[in-house]
Amino acid sequence: MKSLLITVTLLSALTGEVHGVDLTKDNFKSTIAGKNAFVKFFAPWCGHCKALKPTWDELIEMYATSSSVLIGDADCTNPDTEGLCQGRFFIFLGSDFL
Repeated sequence: MKSLLITVTLLSALTGEVHGVDLTKDNFKSTIAGKNAFVKFFAPWCGHCKALKPTWDELIEMYATSSSVLIGDADCTNPDTEGLCQGRFFIFLGSDFL
């Protein structure tokens, strides 16, 4: 996980863009396990999601080197996130959905 965060940080520095860790139905639980995860479930066309981007980018930069906090993105238009974005809002704590 540390290497993934370092890679994201390096790519951000090189491209000027910042991205959270891409989360899918296949990697969601294992990626956030043992972390304090803050996940943005979004659609690229959504105006509210677009408006959140500058603030979200600041959050990503703040925690880019953290070993205990994970900032993730789940693109709800991607078939790989099927089941994560089914019109429900939830808080994921440990292994329980609330």
